[in-house]
Amino acid sequence: MRRVLALAVSIVVTCSSTLASAEPSTAEPHVDYFVDTSGRRVEFRPMYEGWFGDGRYPPNYGRAVGENAAMLVFELFLYWYDPNQNSVDWQYPNLGQKFSSGEVVRFDDNMQLTNFLLHPLAGGAHYGLSRLNGLGVPASFATAAISSGIYETILEWREVVSINDLIVTPFAGTAVGEMLFQLGNYLNSESQRPKTLDEVTGGGEFGRRLAEVTVGLPRRGHDIVDLPRQPPSVPDDSLGLSSAYWHEFRLGAGVELATNDRGDAAQASMIREQTTLIAMPGFLRPSDISTWFWNGNFTSTSTKVAFDKRLRDVDVSIDAHLFGHFEQHLDVDRGGLHGVAHEVAGHTALHYVERWLLDRHDFYATLHLMGPTGTLWLPFGGARLRLDLDVAPDFAAIRSLAYEKWVALLGTEGTKSSLLLHGYYNAWGVSSGASATLGTRTVNVSLAGRLGHYESIDGVERFEEKVTREPHNVDDILELSTGIAYEPVDSVVSARLEATHVGRTSRMGPFSNPRYDETIGVTLGARF
Repeated sequence: MRRVLALAVSIVVTCSSTLASAEPSTAEPHVDYFVDTSGRRVEFRPMYEGWFGDGRYPPNYGRAVGENAAMLVFELFLYWYDPNQNSVDWQYPNLGQKFSSGEVVRFDDNMQLTNFLLHPLAGGAHYGLSRLNGLGVPASFATAAISSGIYETILEWREVVSINDLIVTPFAGTAVGEMLFQLGNYLNSESQRPKTLDEVTGGGEFGRRLAEVTVGLPRRGHDIVDLPRQPPSVPDDSLGLSSAYWHEFRLGAGVELATNDRGDAAQASMIREQTTLIAMPGFLRPSDISTWFWNGNFTSTSTKVAFDKRLRDVDVSIDAHLFGHFEQHLDVDRGGLHGVAHEVAGHTALHYVERWLLDRHDFYATLHLMGPTGTLWLPFGGARLRLDLDVAPDFAAIRSLAYEKWVALLGTEGTKSSLLLHGYYNAWGVSSGASATLGTRTVNVSLAGRLGHYESIDGVERFEEKVTREPHNVDDILELSTGIAYEPVDSVVSARLEATHVGRTSRMGPFSNPRYDETIGVTLGARF
């Protein structure tokens, strides 16, 4: 991919040079630039390469292999620490068959939490260790995929090879690992310049030190050993870290009211977080920039947890734009910022949803394997419009709502073990999402929607020999949301009112079960 991007850049540069040669010799060559937060005009390319170029952290292949091997040893220890817990999955396949026969390559029937949260964390660890040692996105993804393959074929020698893990661990691990990698870099981006007494005391300093020794510790530890060269100097951002990054963090708590198609209603408390981190100097600043990127420069997360006396709703999204093109042409006048910025990228993302709203259990986890995504920013004076669109091929685990009707009439005998044990099936699918946000200096209004279609993958269950009834499963999932937020400029206050609709239509053989849940919630918190 990097060679393809380099070739495209070369073509663009060649064409530009040809056009430039036709102009008068006195014409000055075009130079991308941006105006930083101190009002200084800065040449873009040296700043970008100094902070996010391939030369910032030279690759250390030997240490990457060693750290990933140590991680595999740690995972092996966890596996054998309590073998009785894993013995239910042992089928004692011949080790040679794992490398020569598809008969021992099956879907496992583990819990959804294990497959779509714990395994992505393991994949994220392998991916992140590779990135910390200077490897690029493709090599880090390959490391996570190879580590998963070694674990499935060799370290879990008493189990069949899990198709779930071979897919979810590297792809979801890439999204998780890239987000943590970028966040760790940002938390260690504080300027090394001499500081005043006020700058090294107080809550801000405590927060930066705490972040360095928690989420930022892996980056900090590698920097102590490697002593990488210092990037170009930039002004501090609002958190006292590097303004070469653009960030938006939100943390809040509130209440929400849930209703459904049966007319039930209940109230719950909730906690929300949102993180957006963009590794692009001059982002949405007065500028003239056009650049390719391939180092996971755009990452984001969103988490909501709702509860009353017990957990009611968990919704987690992690997204990483791994490579693509970014361009912006922005000017400022007395009315504010004007112009256009846009990004087109290839991204991978994980969306995990599990809820027990109004005493009904639902679950779906979708992994956007690799698809195109685009974002358009249109600032005009004191307002800004943002439009997002993406399409993705998905691997998913879906709770079949129609299975309840199947069991009521036909029983559980002969059905997939994942349905029997946990109520879900594995699926391929496709989804598309779109959103629009219009913001002023104090108020933001947003609309978002996503539609996904999923169909079961049949014939490769862990205990396929015991499956005597395997009707095809189909699910359609529609997610809609709208919200309005009050967030004054130069203030950390963030107040949000949001409404959501999740509609599901689940089909299993001749049975169908449509349902929907709706929520309306108020959140009060901080944006920083």
